[in-house]
Amino acid sequence: MQDTYTVATLGFNTTEQLVLGSIFGLAAKRATRFVRHLDDRPPDVYLVDADDPVAMSDLLARNPDRNIPTILVGSDDHGTEWPVLSRPLQWARVIVAFDEAVSTVTTAPAANRQTDTVPGTTSVADVMDRVLVVGTDREFLALAHDRLSQHPIRIEEADNGAAALERLVSRHYVCVIIDADSRGAEALRVCKHIKTRKAIRPTAVLIVSRESESYERVRAMMAGCDGYLTKPLRKDHLDEAITRYVPAAAPY
Repeated sequence: MQDTYTVATLGFNTTEQLVLGSIFGLAAKRATRFVRHLDDRPPDVYLVDADDPVAMSDLLARNPDRNIPTILVGSDDHGTEWPVLSRPLQWARVIVAFDEAVSTVTTAPAANRQTDTVPGTTSVADVMDRVLVVGTDREFLALAHDRLSQHPIRIEEADNGAAALERLVSRHYVCVIIDADSRGAEALRVCKHIKTRKAIRPTAVLIVSRESESYERVRAMMAGCDGYLTKPLRKDHLDEAITRYVPAAAPY
């Protein structure tokens, strides 16, 4: 399967176009990327407003043989047997539908199905950015969960450095947030391991500590950490770091 697919959108109102802009922003940051179709070549996928007769007519003119995977958004497939997503547009359902559309390319339209819960091996959780939170400080964990849960992010935890490194063997995390004050977190060692390993996709590391001295900050930066936050941890500081280093939280 190729790494990047283009998606042509037909129809949709101004508000939905803004939502789609955010969705494509997320979809372009994944290992399998989906980007807007902008050239004269045929797209890999069509995403079409099924409630817009002009858009449907345009689709049938562009895709007369129905050999390009198509996803409809609306209340009816109009007898095409293409998959249909209901409104309002939801980022996870759209991206999962993209994955489904290109997973098995055929010369016939996909089997008739309502894709509010898209069948197959790809789940909503699979398309989420994963963030690993390392530590045992309850106040730190509660705040991290509170701020991360504002975004479409899969949050996982590890009590200490060893548990974190074990998780990193089999999973990719876009960001690891380490409480350096929690016993056994071994923030610098974990950070250095993450930053020196060979990985296809980078992982950002944020270290949180009561130590505000510049020496400690320099040590963390030398270990490769991307951000150093001091306690008491402020919501706005954590929000800023999450927005900067977690793609799913980035504003579009």
